[in-house]
Amino acid sequence: MREVIHRIDFFTSLFHTVVVATVGTLLVLFFDSLAAFVFAKYAFPGRKILFGVLPATYMIPAQLSLVPQFVTMAHFGWAGTLKALIVPGAANAFGIFWMRQYAQNSLPDELLDAGRIDGAGFFRLYWQVAMPLFGARRFLRDLAAGATKM
Repeated sequence: MREVIHRIDFFTSLFHTVVVATVGTLLVLFFDSLAAFVFAKYAFPGRKILFGVLPATYMIPAQLSLVPQFVTMAHFGWAGTLKALIVPGAANAFGIFWMRQYAQNSLPDELLDAGRIDGAGFFRLYWQVAMPLFGARRFLRDLAAGATKM
């Protein structure tokens, strides 16, 4: 065991794992909940089409994107860095779909209207009105996102 720890720089690898899992989970939480909030509560051109394409991405096997993803990371100069592990997984279709379904039913439009009357902008509505209501769902999503990052 000691030989393994000395040969592979075990503690640096452990630190990198913790960084990738933590930062990746926080980014997934932010981007998935933000996209879910927009899909659930804002009307924009192409919303239904875009949301229809979102679940279709589940049907594409992850292995198909490995080579293009590596080429893209190499093009950005990120190959061999932690950014190449964190950024591609910063949002995922399942999390957006799941949280959108929850936001659509649990976030009353009247609450958002009251926030607008009080002068809240988009990000304030998202952060101070929608995010607290996402509570339990957000916690479960965090667990799922963290588990897929490790």
